[in-house]
Amino acid sequence: MLVGIQVLDINDNDPVLLNLPMNITISENTPVSSSVAHILASDADSGCNALLTFNITAGNREQAFFISATTGIITVNRPLDRERIPEYKLTISVKDNPENPRIARRDFDFLLIFLSDENDNHPLFTESTYQAEVMENSPAGTPITVLNGPILALDADQDIYAVVTYQLLGAQSGLFDINNSTGMVTVRSGVIIDREAFSPPILELLLLAEDIGLLNGTAALLVTILDDNDNRPTFSPHALTVHLLENCPPGFSVLQVTATDEDSGLNGELVYRIEAGAQDRFLIHPVTGVIRVSNVTIDREEQESYRLTVVATDRGTVPLSGTAIITILINDINDSRPEFLNPIQTVSVLESAEPGTVIANITAIDRDLNPKLEYHIIGIVAKDDTDRLVPDQEDAFAVNINTGSVMVKSPLNRELVATYEVTLSVIDNASDLPEHAVSVPNAKLTVNILDVNDNTPQFKPFGITYYTERVLEGATPGTTLIAVAAVDPDKGLNGLITYTLLDLVPPGYVQLEDSSAGKVIANRTVDYEEVHWLNFTVRASDNGSPPRAAEIPVYLEIVDINDNNPIFDHPSYQEAVFEDVPVGTVILTVSATDADSGNFALIEYSLVDGEGKFALNPTTGDIYVLSSLDREKKDHYILTALAKDNPGDVASNRRENSVQVRGAGLGQGHYGLGFWRQQAKPLENDCCRVVIQVLDINDCRPQFSKTQFSTSVYENEPVGTSVITMMATDQDEGFNAELAYSLEGPGAGM
Repeated sequence: MLVGIQVLDINDNDPVLLNLPMNITISENTPVSSSVAHILASDADSGCNALLTFNITAGNREQAFFISATTGIITVNRPLDRERIPEYKLTISVKDNPENPRIARRDFDFLLIFLSDENDNHPLFTESTYQAEVMENSPAGTPITVLNGPILALDADQDIYAVVTYQLLGAQSGLFDINNSTGMVTVRSGVIIDREAFSPPILELLLLAEDIGLLNGTAALLVTILDDNDNRPTFSPHALTVHLLENCPPGFSVLQVTATDEDSGLNGELVYRIEAGAQDRFLIHPVTGVIRVSNVTIDREEQESYRLTVVATDRGTVPLSGTAIITILINDINDSRPEFLNPIQTVSVLESAEPGTVIANITAIDRDLNPKLEYHIIGIVAKDDTDRLVPDQEDAFAVNINTGSVMVKSPLNRELVATYEVTLSVIDNASDLPEHAVSVPNAKLTVNILDVNDNTPQFKPFGITYYTERVLEGATPGTTLIAVAAVDPDKGLNGLITYTLLDLVPPGYVQLEDSSAGKVIANRTVDYEEVHWLNFTVRASDNGSPPRAAEIPVYLEIVDINDNNPIFDHPSYQEAVFEDVPVGTVILTVSATDADSGNFALIEYSLVDGEGKFALNPTTGDIYVLSSLDREKKDHYILTALAKDNPGDVASNRRENSVQVRGAGLGQGHYGLGFWRQQAKPLENDCCRVVIQVLDINDCRPQFSKTQFSTSVYENEPVGTSVITMMATDQDEGFNAELAYSLEGPGAGM
C-alpha cells in the first residue's frame, strides 16, 4: 500500500541577499520616486517561510530613500543635495516568514549610494564680513592679516563646479592685489600705505567669488591699517628755560612737559623720563611729564643751573623717542657762608721784606651772588726758633680789607722771630642770614721768616780784637793750641761759619782741625828752639751769598821747657901738659851750650872725679891743675866733665851731660866715641871727650938694674969680645929715656 508522507517545511534557512553589497552613483538632481536600485534575495524554505520582506534599517538619513518591502525596489523619497549629504550607506535587511516574526530568519548587507554633483550652488564666503589688518608701510607683496579668515569662498558643488575665482572691489581696492585663485590679498607694488592718511584708518572693500557657471557670492572686507611706529614723539617747544628759587622744598612742581606722537595705540602712548642732567635733583612723572624737585635741597651755590635732557618714548615694539632740553636756572638766596679757598697756607718771606710788601693772597669766595666780603686779621702769634712766644708782634702784618692781600706792616727780624701764625676771618656784609655771614673755619697763614745774610760773624767774647795764648813747646801734631769761636745770628747757611787760617808766620806749624770749628792744632812738633812765636789770622766766613767774614789776629807765644841737654862744643877734648906744670895752671877749657833759654840755658860744669890732680871751674869750664903731676907715676888721666843746666833748681828740672877727659898716653883710637857713648848711655844727649896727656921732662936719672955687676973674662980674649951686658932704665921717655953708656974709673981704658 502506498503511504504518502508529506514533509512539512520548517524555517531552517536564512534568506540571502543576492546583489549586495553594491555601489551605485546617481545625480543629486534625481527626481523624487525615481528608482535607483532593485535588491534581489532568495530563501530555500517554502511557503510562509520563503516569504521575504525588505527594509532599510540604517543609513537612510532624512529618509532620503524608500524600499518596497515586497519587491526590494529602492526609489528617491525626497530631493537630494550632494552638498549636504554626498553619499549614503544604506543597510538593507531581508527577513522571512513575516507572519511569525518570532521564528523569522534574517540577512543584511550594504548599499552605497554616491550622489554626483550638479552646478546648483553659488559660491559662499565663510564670513559675511572679513576683518583684516595690514601694517602701514608694509612692502609690496605683504599679505594682509585676516583676523577671521582666511578669505575663503566655498562652492558646495564638486569638481569644476566648485572652482572659485576671487575679485576685490571698492574705492581703495587699488592699494591691494588679490590672488584670483586663493583669495590672498597683498599690498600692491608701488603703493605706500600710510595709516595717518586715513581717518579712520579702516578700508571698506568688497570680495567677489564666482564659479565656472558665473554663479557668485560676495563678502565685505574691512582692512584696518595698523600703526607702524613711524612717527617720533615731538615736544613743542623742544627747548624751554624756567627759573627755580633755591631751597624750594622736595616735591615742588617745576613744570610739565608735553610731547605728542601721531602714531596710535602703544605706538602713541608716551613715557617720560629724564635722560641726563638731573643729577638726582629732579624727578619726572612717566605719564604726566610733571617735573618735580626730588628729595633733596636745591642749592644754587652747589650748582646754579641744570640742563635736563627729557625724553619721551612711545611704547612701540621698536620704541621711538623725542627729546626736549629743559634749562632750569636756580635763583639765588644769600644763604652761604664765605669760605677761604685755601684756609691753611704757608709762605716764606725774607726778613728784608719792606713794609707794604704783599706776602700772600688769602682769597675767600661766597657762592652766593653779589657778596660783599671784608677781610680781617683776628690774631698774630709769633714764635722763635725754640717755639717760645715772642711778645708785641701784633702789628707785624696787615690785610687789605677788600682783597685779602696780606702785607708786611712792620720790619721783620729773623733773629728775633722765626714763625708767625696769622689768623684771618672774612665777613659777607650782604648775607640774608646773619648767622651765616662769618667764615667758618678761619684761615691760618703760617709765615716762615727767611734769613737774610745781614749779620757778620763775631768772635767771642764780643769786642775782642785779638787772641793770645802761651803754648808750651813740645806740642805734638794734633795737639790743640787754641780754640777760637765766632757766632753769626743768621740762620741756615747764612749762619753757618767756616774758618780759615791766613798769614801764617812762620808757615807750616798750625792748621785747623775742622773748617767748621775754630780749633787750631799743631801741624808739626812745636820747638821753642826753632820758633818763639806763631802768629796768624783766623777768618770766620758765613756761607751766605755773598758771604760775610770777620778776621782776628792770633798770637801764640811758645814757652820754653827744659827739653835740651847741654851739648859740649866738641865731641872730645885732648890736651898735653908737661908734668912739671905748676899747680893752678889752666890746661884747657870745656864749653857746652844749651838750646833752651833762660835758666834752662845756664850751665854749671863739674868733674865727676879729678883724682885729686885736676879741678873744673863750674862757671867757666876751665880745667886746671890741682896738684903736681908726675908722668912717671901716671902719664894720662881720664876725667869726666859734667855740664848741668838750670843751676839751683831741683834735680827733676835739670838736665846734664858729661864728657870724659883723658890724659896723655892714650892709644891712637883705642877709646873712641862709641865707647864714650857706651859709658854715657844713661845721658840723653851726645857727649864729647877730653884727652889730657902728661908730657915728660928729664927729671929721672937712669938706673942700672943692679947696683953692682961682676963678671969674669978669659985672658987673651980678643979685643971686642963681650964681657958683660949691663942694663939701665930711665923712667922718662923719648930722648929723655935714650941712654948712653960709658966706663969711668980704673981699667976704663983697657
